Amino acid sequence: MSNQESTVSEHWLSVLKTSGYKLTGPRYYVVDILAHTDKALSAMEIYTQAGQHTAALKQFQTCQGILRRELEIDPQPETLALYKKIRKGEGMLTTIIEKDQDRLLQRAALLLCEKLREALAAKKQVNLAVPGGRNVAKIFDVMQGEDVDWQRVQFFIIDERLVPIDHPDSNYKLLLDNLIEPLARANRIAPNNAHPFILDVSSMDRGAKRYEEVLANHGFRYDIILLSSGEDGHVGALYPNHHSIANKHHGFIVMDDSPKPPPERMTSSLSLMQSANTALILFVGEAKREAYTKFNDAQCPIAACPAKFVLALKDTTVFTDLN
Repeated sequence: MSNQESTVSEHWLSVLKTSGYKLTGPRYYVVDILAHTDKALSAMEIYTQAGQHTAALKQFQTCQGILRRELEIDPQPETLALYKKIRKGEGMLTTIIEKDQDRLLQRAALLLCEKLREALAAKKQVNLAVPGGRNVAKIFDVMQGEDVDWQRVQFFIIDERLVPIDHPDSNYKLLLDNLIEPLARANRIAPNNAHPFILDVSSMDRGAKRYEEVLANHGFRYDIILLSSGEDGHVGALYPNHHSIANKHHGFIVMDDSPKPPPERMTSSLSLMQSANTALILFVGEAKREAYTKFNDAQCPIAACPAKFVLALKDTTVFTDLN
């Protein structure tokens, strides 16, 4: 195989296969066309992730023009789907880089509250799903001072260790201590607007079905999700190359083999996380550099970096202190 041919991605080789294209000219000529098309697609993805709609559309048109003019075929369905998203202004990614971590988390908190206000202007109620962690606690602290109609916000837990809700490691307790209780003391939210995952050790699903019933009472979907990527690119308890990311269930799943201790965890499934329109995701700290590199690698699949699923959502903002 020539060096040029090796640069042609599997995506474009599959274009020929699925379109039934039969090689009638010199092989190097077709390979050259596909290599140019591949560059156009790569540029399209980069511009899409940067939110540069006009530039992304131009690259798609280049890609489509080359294929139609030279080979008389069309791009693959997934490329056309991405094009349609760009046309609608969907699937756009905004990246905010701030070296000062405290300032970065403050900006995340302020934007999250702005997204809540925007959603509440269009809906009577908004479902917000949140994780745990020290950085998330700092975001909650800032959110306390924001002007949001908290009575119309329903909180759910993205993932949880299988512990009681008053356990120091409970993500629900972190939410309660750092946001819900301060707001409730000021009569700005009803405490039952925050919905905990209740561990049921007597049940095979550890309480997952019951938590799904609670979410079902509020539409069985999320509107906004806050995520914090792990060092390996996991979000919630969806781990790279693990059954959790491959699970097709729409709802909550439990596991006893989490790669990250402790092994027993509950998580929103990939399908449930994908129900959100808006995502804010954190890559904070040098330890997250490898995960952030994978996140930005167009060739890295979601299975190897679960955080990448947010790239398909309507509105995603990344907050990072990494260059």
